[in-house]
Amino acid sequence: MGQEGDRKYLTDGVFYVKIQGNLPLTDDMKSRLGVNRPESIDVVFAQGSLTATGGHPSFLVGEILLRQGYFPGYTKETLKDYRYFTIDSEAELDKKWPAILSLKPDFIKTFLLFSDEFEKRKDNLTYGFQKGLDPRLLPKIVEKAHANNLRVSTHVNNAADFHNAVAAGVDEIAHIPMIALTPIAVEDARLAARRGVVVNTTCAAVPALPLGILPKDDLPQVLKTQLANLKLLREKGVALAISSDNPSDSSVKEIEYLQGLGVFDNLTLLKMWTETTAKSIFPKRKIGTLNEGYEANFLALEGNPLEDLQNVRKIKMRFKQGFLLEP
Repeated sequence: MGQEGDRKYLTDGVFYVKIQGNLPLTDDMKSRLGVNRPESIDVVFAQGSLTATGGHPSFLVGEILLRQGYFPGYTKETLKDYRYFTIDSEAELDKKWPAILSLKPDFIKTFLLFSDEFEKRKDNLTYGFQKGLDPRLLPKIVEKAHANNLRVSTHVNNAADFHNAVAAGVDEIAHIPMIALTPIAVEDARLAARRGVVVNTTCAAVPALPLGILPKDDLPQVLKTQLANLKLLREKGVALAISSDNPSDSSVKEIEYLQGLGVFDNLTLLKMWTETTAKSIFPKRKIGTLNEGYEANFLALEGNPLEDLQNVRKIKMRFKQGFLLEP
């Protein structure tokens, strides 16, 4: 994020961004980033996310990104309960909740990973960081978040995680289950639709997952399950938001990947991208459609994307808040 990141998103015609995990930013830091202005992208931040001790993303943050120089001035100890919070009991949730709120999150990000095996994985080092919150704590987190007018987004890896997230009352599921060998249950998809849960796609990231996370032999079945899940969620009317788990992708590559699967026609993909996605990021704003009283944020393309989706890359003009953005 920063000027280069802003330019990438604006170049691709993406005005709204949801950061599902970040080193917490103060109001002054956000101001210096130059975001949330008419001439830049509009962004919401999770700030510190919630997981279990030893759960994802603690290894990613403390062992990989930290060593790559992403958090200068921080250590593994100072990143814990700041970049991510470890919550292992309801008492610990109550104790740490004021610190979580003090970071002024725009929403609460939580992690479920193979939650059907929570008891087996929680103290077993052989599973590494492939674990997350106790699923029994997630309803408590949702209750606290909603009492503070905060929506809850949950990372999921398999169908059991999806079930536990929907049952807990979360508002958003951060992935089509990423490493699922079996599809989402039909009843869970129906419940997600009834409750208005938004599911982020992030499908294009799956074929590129490291072998330590997704064994090569499992990939064909995982991709087959991914396709089945997309069809099921579409058929049951679950809101799908075009989302990327690749920092170099503004979401254009994601929508191209989804088109290649043949599940959605171009009109459906465009409505998912421009309407559902925008409203999932800023649910209280009038954005995503060209209606009276809505914000004048739109693109002028050189060709019709209904005929050829590649026309979304051929942007002639960008308007935000009614003003023409510079090329």
